[in-house]
Amino acid sequence: MGTPHTVSPHAKWRFRAERNGLMLRRRLGQKLTGALILIAITLGPKDGPNALCVQIPSPAEQSNSRSLKNGERKNAGPQSSSPSKVGLTDWGKSVNGLSSRIVPVSGEMSEDDIKLDSPIGQFDSFEDLAFAVEFKNTTDQPMKLLDTRYGNSFGASSGKANSNWIGQYLFSLMVFDQDGRQLVFPKVEIVGGLHPASSALVSSVAAGKTHRFLLRPGKWLRVLSPRLKPGRYRAAVRYHGLSQQVAEKLNERKKDAAAAWSGELISPPASFEIKPSRQPQPKSTWGEPTSGIRTAIQLVPTKLVYKSGEKPTVVLRIQNVAKESITIACGLWLSELKLNAVADAQKEQSISTTFYSGWTLVGRITLTPKQIVEIDAGNIGIATNKEASDKFQHVTNRKLIAPPGTYDIQFKDRLSGFLLKDGKGKVLAPLEGDWQGNFATGFQRITITE
Repeated sequence: MGTPHTVSPHAKWRFRAERNGLMLRRRLGQKLTGALILIAITLGPKDGPNALCVQIPSPAEQSNSRSLKNGERKNAGPQSSSPSKVGLTDWGKSVNGLSSRIVPVSGEMSEDDIKLDSPIGQFDSFEDLAFAVEFKNTTDQPMKLLDTRYGNSFGASSGKANSNWIGQYLFSLMVFDQDGRQLVFPKVEIVGGLHPASSALVSSVAAGKTHRFLLRPGKWLRVLSPRLKPGRYRAAVRYHGLSQQVAEKLNERKKDAAAAWSGELISPPASFEIKPSRQPQPKSTWGEPTSGIRTAIQLVPTKLVYKSGEKPTVVLRIQNVAKESITIACGLWLSELKLNAVADAQKEQSISTTFYSGWTLVGRITLTPKQIVEIDAGNIGIATNKEASDKFQHVTNRKLIAPPGTYDIQFKDRLSGFLLKDGKGKVLAPLEGDWQGNFATGFQRITITE
């Protein structure tokens, strides 16, 4: 969880694994609007085997055989070989009767009024980046597509757009530098029962007609959408729908979703630039290496001074410092990690944690040597007194109530401290050889004022 995810469906539910079972706790006072996350739980015995590893396709899947770290490039494939100007791309190659084109646009555009004639070439930050995506049915028959809208099981919210949540499970970006070389990111597998987008709306596209999406990758989970630094890029939008394995499982319970388009559709690349930031750039203070990894904490926005009443997002950074690849099984967001604060006088300051019940999606993240993954870790409300802290609205994962002064904050907790099984007792995560253990990040120093 955490900004910008405080209002997304996954903020409504929380998963906690306890040894050989699952402890599920219903969040008090919240309505069920996050049914998309129910796919993370294992199904009952009558549903049969549920051990699905749903891989979120990423550029890492097509990486060279040698290890590449974040920011290192590989030679691009045919999709990025030709120059691409700012604006609407040409139609891409038709795959299974579907073709696509994209254009970079303002993230403020409405998902109910997506325009292709308002291209933007420069963005202040990755969080502002958006793509208008248009699909065309090139066949002479109607075609079903999984949409980025709530499905029919969401009551009053059915049909409403929510690409900030659903989009990250149907789409991914293939990013190239200005020389046409592909950036390589960590590989992520979602472990659980069914695909996170299995409850999305199924839209029908008539023969020869088009359908549009609005994607804001800067609003997606960091683990699924690594943040890009300032620079010039080209990006192709990749639509992968449901894998055959997931579709077969869905066919038992949701035939319309199972019959939706599947495959791999890659658009031509579009050019854009992320402008240099005038704000302080995040700096990581790494902790001591532990069994091949090291970790760091980051507050977003990154500042030296925070005023009482601010609620920055917290991010956990993990780097592989070993000589071989490492796979870590953990939640795709880690809002309950234990956060410590120490005053300049070495006095530990208490930080309270609020636990939001439900289910967190579990993933297996593979890092090649030197690769870094960033995982959303909720937020922290900063206040100088209890009265100020009581003004924080949900979702607030942690509260630091402390007098003005200088503090060092640090994550110190355990990763992979759970065991996830399917309905027949088969272990889904962590698997043998996956990284497990305690970790401690370096300290990040902040100053709190009134």
